[in-house]
Amino acid sequence: MDYNDIKKCIERAVAHSDEFKDCLVTDAFPNRTADNPVKRTICAIGLLGAEDRSVESYGESVKIASDFSVFVDIYSPAALGGAHSQSLAFALLSELHLDYYSRYSESTKILAAEFVSSCHAYKTRIVISTSYLPDEKSSLTLGDSFNALFNGTSYRCRKINCSLSPVRLPVYCYGEEVPTAYHDAGERVEITVERYITDDDKSLRELKYPFRFDDFVLNGIMAEDCAVTEYEVEDGLRERVKIIGRRVFE
Repeated sequence: MDYNDIKKCIERAVAHSDEFKDCLVTDAFPNRTADNPVKRTICAIGLLGAEDRSVESYGESVKIASDFSVFVDIYSPAALGGAHSQSLAFALLSELHLDYYSRYSESTKILAAEFVSSCHAYKTRIVISTSYLPDEKSSLTLGDSFNALFNGTSYRCRKINCSLSPVRLPVYCYGEEVPTAYHDAGERVEITVERYITDDDKSLRELKYPFRFDDFVLNGIMAEDCAVTEYEVEDGLRERVKIIGRRVFE
């Protein structure tokens, strides 16, 4: 797998997503002037970095690893806001399926939205990293499996960590430019799930925002409006997924 293979997978994900209708897919450094202001969704794809590693064997250099980091910058009109740019990133990851063999590891990360004044747009960056794993690399050994529910479907998991933080919304008075107070609006939950795909022949890669999460075994956490923010797979078998959502009680 090389940069062009990853780029084709991204382009295919854009084409298959209803959220990206009329989207312009381009290179991150095109030989033309960018639209100003941005009037439609733009996906700019570029190479963030690449590295080949090798070892000496019988006097010859043998390649054992090839790492690629690719970024996708999603631009959307400023009038739609940064949250819209973030939602497009979640939608793209829901459709992204890299064509890798079992000896590839994959990691995806969504960065915070930022305003780009030069083209009057909001931009959210997705970073996709892949590594070709040498034979001697071993998987992390996890504990016994248990069930957790994602959108009502049971998945066998090996490890779940949850952290909670309060959500506080600002209160403005008429004519004021800064908040005069804040009020509590529930709890934000960040969940890290580790599991083996071979436990149930399912993959959390298929989760689409928004979804519901129910963990009755370890933490008793229930969350709604969940989204996958980071995804990793090692040896094509062990998944590590980071999820954010809003805690609910029933």
